[in-house]
Formats: sequence, structure tokens, C-alpha cells
Amino acid sequence: MKLQRLKEIICVKPEPPETTPLLSKIILEANAVRTVQEYLFTPSLRAHFQMVFECAVHRRGQGFWVQAEYGAGKTHFLGTLVNLLIWRDEALWKAVRDDDLRKTYAHPLSKVRMFPVAFSLRGMGAADGADSLMRILEEQIRESLRTIRPDLDEKIPITSEELADHWYRTESTDWEKAGARSFFEKENKASPEEYRKANGVKAFGRELVRSGLPQGKLKGKFKERFSWIYEQITKLGEYDGLLFVVDEFRSW
Repeated sequence: MKLQRLKEIICVKPEPPETTPLLSKIILEANAVRTVQEYLFTPSLRAHFQMVFECAVHRRGQGFWVQAEYGAGKTHFLGTLVNLLIWRDEALWKAVRDDDLRKTYAHPLSKVRMFPVAFSLRGMGAADGADSLMRILEEQIRESLRTIRPDLDEKIPITSEELADHWYRTESTDWEKAGARSFFEKENKASPEEYRKANGVKAFGRELVRSGLPQGKLKGKFKERFSWIYEQITKLGEYDGLLFVVDEFRSW
């Protein structure tokens, strides 16, 4: 029996494999094809992709929890999934090493536009307050807007301070404006407009929150806040929904 040469069995690559990939890196459009190309779809993993793809194609909101041992490939799984859901490069689906998935979902998913918010909680530290996780989510949504749609960055209020400022400028009544004026003149020796101009939107919104005037308008609960953000982004007519992907959640 003739044995195969080692070089016929093993293919040595010039670069070492990335054993602990970062989600933020592998979902970049420049790295998307490589991420997908290197992914092996086993039968059980194919079923998971199909489950998520079906929700996206039929516009059904759904949450999923991915749990596996360290080094099992969770981040690569998430990266491949995100890339196939958000990017429209034809070469991306050609890189999929699964004929059934490619034939079944490449065309339907090309008609779905999801606004992605994908990040890792690795290194974020432990929660130190009731709303600290919400704050991180707010920051990551803001970062996605700056990266993907910078033209919308300042048009969509996300944080409590931004929502307070939005309320004052677009929704408050004359009586509420008078109350705000009284508060700012008493506390800061300036009108609301003067304080906003001198200190910026964030500080102005923080003072409004402290005044208690925009009570019930700040969408303080998770569901209210994310429903608001969803409505602001999808009403543009360019996106069908939001795609949230949080890696390393257990480390939180």
C-alpha cells in the first residue's frame, strides 16, 4: 500500500488561524467573504441557520440564545450569520460551502434589509447599575448609526438625554416650556435655549431629566426604548427591521 505524502494531507497556510476572532472584525464588509468561506456547515448547524433565515425571510421577530463551550466556534457562527443577513455582495453567497442553503436563501434574503447592531461584551466589566446594560446597548446603537448611516446619527434620539431634548423641541406644550424656563433660570441662571447652546444637547437633556418635566416621555423601559428606536429606523423605508447580535454575553 502506497502512503500519501504529508504535503498531500496537510495544507500549510501562510498565516496562523484566528483562534479567538472578534465579532466586530469578522463582520466588516471587507472580511465578510473570508469569514463565510472558512465556515463549515454541519447538519446540526445548518438547521440553526435555516431557523434564523426563515424568521428573517418572513419578517418574524425572534430572539435566540447561543450556548457552547469555549472555543466551539460561537463567534464564527455569529459572524457568518450576520454577514449573510446584512451584506449584499454576490461573492458572499458564492462563498457559502453549502449548496442547499445557498440555493434556498440567497435570493429571498437579498430582499431583506436589516439594520445591524453587533458587538461583544467582552471586557465591558460587570454591571454596576440597573441601567448599565441599557447604556451599553444605547452606545452600540449609536456607534452603528455613525458607522453605517452617519447621515442619521444626529437625527435619531436614543439616550434619555437625547429623548428629553427631542421632547422639549418637538412635543412640549407652552405650559411645559414655561416650566422648563422657570427651572433653568432658577437652577442655572439661563434660559433653556441659552443653556443648550452653551453646554450642548447631552447636558441640556440631563438637566431636563433632573427637572422631572418630561415625565413619561423618556421611554425608560427596555421595550419602550427599543420600540422607539425600531420605529425611527424602519419608518425611513430602507430597513425591514433591526438585527441585534451580542457576543460574549455570559461574561457580563
